[in-house]
Formats: sequence, C-alpha cells, structure tokens
Amino acid sequence: MSESSTSSVLVFSLKSLCFTVICIISCLPFNRTVAQEINANLIFDGELWTLQELSVIRTDIPPPTNEYEVFRISKNGYIWTIGGSLKNPNTELIYVDRKNRSIGPFTSSLEVSGESYTCLDRKNATENQRKNSSYNACRSEFYGPDLIAKGAQVLISCAITLCLAGGLDTDWWPIFKAKRLHNALMASRLMGQFSDYYQNKEHEFIDRDIENFIKLSNQVLDSLDRIDKQPQDAISLSDNVNALKRLSSSLNARWEQLNAQHHSGRNSLAFALSNEEVRINLRPATVRLTSTYQKIETLQDQLNRKLTAVLSAERLVIEDIQGILKTQGYYTSPIDGLFGAGTVGALNNVSEDVNISVNHTDKKILLKTVKGAFIPATGACSKSKNDRTYMACFSLNP
Repeated sequence: MSESSTSSVLVFSLKSLCFTVICIISCLPFNRTVAQEINANLIFDGELWTLQELSVIRTDIPPPTNEYEVFRISKNGYIWTIGGSLKNPNTELIYVDRKNRSIGPFTSSLEVSGESYTCLDRKNATENQRKNSSYNACRSEFYGPDLIAKGAQVLISCAITLCLAGGLDTDWWPIFKAKRLHNALMASRLMGQFSDYYQNKEHEFIDRDIENFIKLSNQVLDSLDRIDKQPQDAISLSDNVNALKRLSSSLNARWEQLNAQHHSGRNSLAFALSNEEVRINLRPATVRLTSTYQKIETLQDQLNRKLTAVLSAERLVIEDIQGILKTQGYYTSPIDGLFGAGTVGALNNVSEDVNISVNHTDKKILLKTVKGAFIPATGACSKSKNDRTYMACFSLNP
C-alpha cells in the first residue's frame, strides 16, 4: 500500500472515530447546562405568591393542615379545576402553602440526594405513572426539557441521522416551567378556586363551632332551671351563686376560644375570611352569648337578693342565740349576728354541760334547741313574749 493510501485510510478512520464519539455524546442525556427557569411570581387578591417546585422529589403526601395542603387539579380542554384522579393523564399534584404564599407542583427536578434525574419520553412516563397513580416531573405539564442542553444536542447531532432519530423525544432533564403554571392558575381561575375552597372550609368550621357553642349555652340554661328549683336556704343559695359564676366563666372562656380560633393569626394566612366576614358569621353565637349572659345575670341577681334576705333573717336568729348564751354566761363577745368562733365555742360548751346535740346548719332549729336547754327556775316554761332569761332545766328532787 502506498504512503498516500495509508494516510487516506488513517484520516478516514480518525474522522469516523470523531463522528462516532460526537454521536455517542449527543445521544446521551446532557447534564443541566443552565439553571432552572427563573421562578415566576403572581399577585392574587393583593398578595404576592411565589411559584416554585419542591426542593427535592417526594412520594409521600402530607396530611392537610390549615397552612399547607396538596391538591389534585385536572385539565379539561384548556380549563383546570380542583379534583381528579392521578389515573387521568391530565391530572397534576399542586401544593398550596398559605402561610408562605407559595404554590407549585408537588414534585421536583431533583432526587432526594439532590442529584438531577433523567426522564424518558413523556408519553411512556405519563402512561406508566397513570397506571400506578404516581406523579413526578416526567409526566407534568409544568415541566419541560432543558432547551439549551437539548439545543446543543441537536446542533451536534444534526449531521448524524442516527443520533437525530431519538435526540429530542427520548431522554431529557426536567426543568420547572413556572410560566406554564402561572398561566394555568390565572387563565382557569385556579387561585379563585383555592380561595373559595378555603373560605368555604372556614365557613363550615365557624358553623360547627357555633353549633357547639349553642349546645354549651343550652346546657347552661338547663343548669339555671335546676338551680332556680333548688332549696332556698343560705348555704344552697350561696352555692348556687358560686355555680352561676362558674357557668359564666366557662361560657366566657369558650367564647374567647372561639374568637381566638377565627381571629388570632388569621392575617398570616392567605385566602382567609376578612375580620368583618368572621364577625358576621359569628353573629348567631354572639346573639346567643348575649341572651344567655342576660339570663345568668337575672337569675344571679334573684339569688343574691334571696340570699341577702335569708342572711338578714338568719342574722336576727343568731343574735337571739347569742343573747341567750350571753345571759347564761356562755358567750362573752359582742352580739353581732355573726356565727363566728365565739358563738360556736359557746354552743359546744352548752352541748357538753346540758348534753344536747347542737345543729349548726339550720339556725332556726338551733335557736329552739338553745331555748329548750334553759327554762325558768320554777320549772315551768315561760310564756313571756320576751323570753330571754332562762336557767338550765333540771329537777332538784331525786
């Protein structure tokens, strides 16, 4: 073989090798050459929202909370609505973070390890995930290939037919397309749908709390009826007045809790009812609270008046008891109508001396007992209207 022929074969071999290397490189999935598409923002109801994917991919859907929830959204034609099944290829998972005002697909272009992952062709990925009811960026309409990396592939492989055969339709690196999500949220009024969802949920929450509050107030009213029918002695009346105070305090605590649940920290969450809307919705509970308070106060006033009258009458009885005990030398303190330690001590001494049982509860019975312990010296019971001088009742005869 001549030197020129050998040179030609070598050049051809080198060219073939170069084209082979270029083909292999262009057919491999390119690592991401540029950063993800800049996250877009949107303004809804005067608030700025950030559109962003998850930091890394997740397979577990967290339970919904008042601040964070994952929704299924489905597309029919060009319209997106809340709901649907992941077995529908046009269904996406979207998270809503009310506290941080962020929204986006419930997936990521990064693995848990933080490494990028490769998608096969979208059609097969969507079909496989539809069968498994799974979801990631490979099936999502809100993701697309890294166009700069894909463009480089095309330019390199355009001279090689074999490489062009699968360059655009097979492996690709997913990039979150925030503008696509922005268009879906606004054109389909999805943000308005999320707002309606949360506000309807809050209406239900308020209605349930109002129902529970009214049940509590009904229990309070039942207690008022029972209290009003109980004995009217001083101890019972005093106990019932205290019971009314506890009922009022319990009702007030529940009302404050109800207000706190629907007002405290609400401004930190998006899609919340306004304070005026909350006030209007709580009006039935407010009306019931006012009427129940009025009934409590009315009964409390009645019981206090009765208690004052009973205590006043009881004080006169105690003064009579103290007068008898003082006359007989058992009581040395001032006659003040108060059932204090001096009066109790004197009664205990009489009980020991005369061997009588002293009932401290009913003051009228106590007065009769004290009177019965002392009679005039003649042994006959006095018929005076002002019986205040008595002696111990005993016989001098064996």
